[in-house]
Amino acid sequence: MSLTPQKRSLSFRVRMKTGVRAALVASVALFLVACGEEEAAQSDGETALIAAVSVFSTHVQKEELVKPVTGTGTIAAQKTTDVGPLVDGIIEEVFVRVGDRVSEGDPLFRTRDVEFRLRVQELEAQYRLAEAESRNSRRELDRIKELHGKGVASVGQLDNVQTKADIAQARLSIARARLDAAKQALTDAVVLSPFDGVVTSQDIYEGKFMSTRGGGGSMGGPSGVVQVLKIDIVGAIINVPEVHVGQIGVGTKARVYVDGIDKVYDSEIHIFNDRVDHTTRSAEVRVG
Repeated sequence: MSLTPQKRSLSFRVRMKTGVRAALVASVALFLVACGEEEAAQSDGETALIAAVSVFSTHVQKEELVKPVTGTGTIAAQKTTDVGPLVDGIIEEVFVRVGDRVSEGDPLFRTRDVEFRLRVQELEAQYRLAEAESRNSRRELDRIKELHGKGVASVGQLDNVQTKADIAQARLSIARARLDAAKQALTDAVVLSPFDGVVTSQDIYEGKFMSTRGGGGSMGGPSGVVQVLKIDIVGAIINVPEVHVGQIGVGTKARVYVDGIDKVYDSEIHIFNDRVDHTTRSAEVRVG
């Protein structure tokens, strides 16, 4: 029996024998199985191709981009002071030399104190005299008060003795103040270090007259005998170009690089000088 009509259209109804029909069904089944295996093989190939594609992930975060501002400067001590005399006189002895490390309260130098000692002795005697006079006037006042109570001393006598007692007490107070001032001058003859530091210079040596008002007396000269630097805390004085002044301020984070030291110091700006130098066109900031 011819199967040609089946090639034209699948809508035709064809009568066929049972054996032929079974053979046809078997061939169609085999064709479907073959197609299924081909599709499965193609699907496996695509799966293998997809599995070969590498996948990676990354963490996305938001950051502020910072453009650094660079400036050059100098490392300086936090404190520097020229220590001068507290009283006028001749520098008699200097206890330190350049390079010595000193602590707060250590003696640095001494002004000749002979006159101050004699002055203290004189005022101590005057104070004792004033104290004796005051004590005697109080006794006289107590006696007159007692006599006045008995009707023996007049009111005028009582007032007169009271005035003398008040004057004696005032003289005692004056004598005490003068004595305290003289003792303070004697103490100030020895000048002490104001803080922990190192002696970096000595401008005056023994035998030089120093004045507290003119730094070297009538001849002029330096106002300090020695210079002390506080070196336990240092800071960087940096000149920042004028064009970057508006980008920084107090509290701005900073990193300090020191020549010869393989270390970076993280800090921040503590002092900002708004004045711009007309020569260098830069402003000064201090990082500590």
